[in-house]
Amino acid sequence: MNCLCKNFKHDVLNNFSDVQIIFYGSNIYNESSSDLDLCLIVDKELTPREKESLILFTKNFQKSRDLKIDEEIPFENKLIYTKKEIEDVFINSPFRNNNGEYFYSFSLQIKKSFQFFN
Repeated sequence: MNCLCKNFKHDVLNNFSDVQIIFYGSNIYNESSSDLDLCLIVDKELTPREKESLILFTKNFQKSRDLKIDEEIPFENKLIYTKKEIEDVFINSPFRNNNGEYFYSFSLQIKKSFQFFN
């Protein structure tokens, strides 16, 4: 995990409680990247104000480091998940096997692999 991930982890955990972080993409391999791929796991559903605060915090962190904010899928749809939503993904896998070919129907795009940090 590179310094970018470590700095985000430090900053977000100092400002928000009960948040777990999944980093994915090139930054977990200690490579530099033009963006920071992550998603945040929270214990319970956030209020609209809490959700907006966490989204804004994440965007400001990326902007302050001149990182590209990837909004191919809007942050509101991919950044924050509850533990229950994550559990549901593993129980009801979005990946479907069709004669050895796998298809997915879940909006979260996970590249390579991921790591949990809290």
